[in-house]
Amino acid sequence: MTQQECYQLLGRTTQVFREEYLQKQDLAQQAIQKRVRILTNLKETQSNDLDYLSQLKADMHDRAGELGVKCDECQDKNDEILKRIESIMRKLQARLPVLSEAERTMKRELETMHDKLESYKTNLQQLEIKQKYQKRQIDNQKNNSVSSPVLKDTQLKQIKDTMRKEVLTRYGPNGELRHCFKYLLYFAQNLDWLDEVLEEVEDDYILFDLPGQIELYTHIPVMKQLVDKLQRMDFRICGTFLIDSQFMIEASKFVSGVLTALSTMVTLEIPHVNVMTKLDLLSKKAKKDLERYLEPDLPVLLNEEFDDSKFSNKFKKLNTAIASVIEDYSLVKFVPLDMSEEDSITDLLLQIDNAIQYGEDLEPKESNYEEAEPNDYT
Repeated sequence: MTQQECYQLLGRTTQVFREEYLQKQDLAQQAIQKRVRILTNLKETQSNDLDYLSQLKADMHDRAGELGVKCDECQDKNDEILKRIESIMRKLQARLPVLSEAERTMKRELETMHDKLESYKTNLQQLEIKQKYQKRQIDNQKNNSVSSPVLKDTQLKQIKDTMRKEVLTRYGPNGELRHCFKYLLYFAQNLDWLDEVLEEVEDDYILFDLPGQIELYTHIPVMKQLVDKLQRMDFRICGTFLIDSQFMIEASKFVSGVLTALSTMVTLEIPHVNVMTKLDLLSKKAKKDLERYLEPDLPVLLNEEFDDSKFSNKFKKLNTAIASVIEDYSLVKFVPLDMSEEDSITDLLLQIDNAIQYGEDLEPKESNYEEAEPNDYT
């Protein structure tokens, strides 16, 4: 290859490199110009947005200033209104009558009298119901023939004769009753009279209708000695404690009745059936309320009746202790008795019969069934 050919090849090569380089340079220049245009447009857009936002900021600042002024005006008006209200309240308070100490005392007395009148009204209603019930019972007794009791009170000693004695008049009716029972047990020939009377009785189911004074069962051993005497005579005894359901629809009265029944049960130490009587005299609402006392939760009942805000903590602790005593013994449960329902009477008699095992020692009756001839199978 000659020098001339080499020079021509170098020139062509240089020309090709120059054209390619210039072409790439033009493309790069075009791209740069395009990017510059885009950035310029973006700059203008952002500049316009900044101007808009600056204007919006200025407007919001002006509105904030206006709202601040209005808020200050509202606060001033609010303070003015509050002052006017306070002034009006002071004027109204000045016009209200102020009770003196004597007037406040009279107010409390009137409220107490109102509560007492409501209680008296309730008691009178209960007495009227009881009077109607007793009158109905007396009419039923007149219409029905009832056998006379085995042992009349005139056979031994009468309370009226005892009360004529000047030494015993200061004891009152309950004291005279205690004296009579003591006389019957301690002085009447060691209860020989009771043996004679019971021997004459042909029936094997005997009812003793005893008074309800609780001191006869808890303070003196009269009833306990009578029970022991009957048990020595091979009697099966069941004590039936009757309490009026009309006076058991309040928690405090219910607890009082439960404690009375419990003390009697613990003293006599015999099978016991506690009965809520006269359910037929209760209204539907009272019967519904009475259901809580058949399966009672004593702490809940006492807390419902005695509000903690009106009674001290000592009273609350006392109620808790009483409820704890009753629940610890867990002996007292009342059986409802409704004279208008035969099932209620039957259930009560069944419980009493089960308590004394009445009729369990009787021999079963033999049935005269004819023996059937065996079948012939072929």
